[in-house]
Amino acid sequence: MQSFESTTLSNGIELINKCNPNTPRTALSLYINGGNRTEKKSGVSDITTRLLLKGTKNRTAEEIALESDANAIDLDIDVKQDYSKARAHFLNDDIDIAVDLISDIIQNPTFSQFEKEIKQLSGELTLELDSPRAKATDKLIREMYPDHPYGIVSSKILETISDIYIDDVTKQFSDTFNAGNISIICVGPHKQKDLINKIEEKFSNIPSANIEERVLSSPVIQKNKVITTTKEDASQAQIIRGWYGPPVQSKDFISLLVLNNILGAAGLSSRLFIELRDKKGLAYSVRSSLEMLKYVSNFTVYIGTEPKNIETAINGFDEEIDKLIKEPVTDDELESAKKNILGKRAVYHETNAQQCFYLGIYHILGAGASYDELVPELIKKTTKDDIQHVAQKYLSQNHITSILAPSEFLTYLEREKA
Repeated sequence: MQSFESTTLSNGIELINKCNPNTPRTALSLYINGGNRTEKKSGVSDITTRLLLKGTKNRTAEEIALESDANAIDLDIDVKQDYSKARAHFLNDDIDIAVDLISDIIQNPTFSQFEKEIKQLSGELTLELDSPRAKATDKLIREMYPDHPYGIVSSKILETISDIYIDDVTKQFSDTFNAGNISIICVGPHKQKDLINKIEEKFSNIPSANIEERVLSSPVIQKNKVITTTKEDASQAQIIRGWYGPPVQSKDFISLLVLNNILGAAGLSSRLFIELRDKKGLAYSVRSSLEMLKYVSNFTVYIGTEPKNIETAINGFDEEIDKLIKEPVTDDELESAKKNILGKRAVYHETNAQQCFYLGIYHILGAGASYDELVPELIKKTTKDDIQHVAQKYLSQNHITSILAPSEFLTYLEREKA
């Protein structure tokens, strides 16, 4: 039995509510399907969402901030590749204030301070790319997704941000912030019948539209490739390798999630940490990651190491991936990974805000809000054969490796690596 209730409002907005009695704060999130992958110009979604907090027809930016502070409402809006999200976290008794505030923000924006936000975003992205790791990751994702919506990263936005105009923002808003694209997730002590009336009153005026979902295919990496970034003052080399993985709704996703824990996401007990940091002394930091998107996932391995160790570290990646492909993991590794993931999951679901996030993210990425409740059992059922299957299926495919280091350590890498 699902722990939440789902209702479709009169204009097509889907309301998902999980009633958690005896909890002091409520989490309310609006997920707007689309995000960066719907953009005509890179970065227009980022500017659009930032401007929503800069004033409405009823409230100035200062009034929004003061009202949020006065009522202890934690409010923010952001955008990802597949969605935009407006989130509010507040005391239960303030639900009417919070609903009114967030509904005003997403229905009545004035898009004032446009030029200021363009400059501010440009500065923030430039500062972000001062981080060597961020720069190497940015270059990897651009290379993995050339001419693809999932390749909209900081450097690409910086290249096109001067070509974004206020008309682009208003069109992006009208195209995406409509009832056909919106799902509202609420987790708190509120009963569904009471919540429906509040939400219907404030959000029923949002126009409905038939949204044609643009299904994205995964690009293909034709051959293994090494791309380099020169940073002469870098004391540490940044090495990141990426593969395409399955979307979250795929039966392979959970198996790859468990593999990720075994390989590099479990910290001190993971293979990469033990083999590359403990035994070989290569790493300042080392890990693997699995990022879920709607139509694909990104599986990456990362190490920060002395530049002289680049080739040794890359060989270490090759060895550990090759083991996963050719040899089953041990029973102890598998059980330890399951316990680690389930333990972290319990911690990550303690608050209403955390539960709201997971209900919303699985819903908006196409697996459905109920998927969050299926995850523990799917993890428990994962076998050694499942782990080896996804290693062979995804990690034996071609990959791209992004390396940032001083030029003297990159000369031999200026070639495609077979």
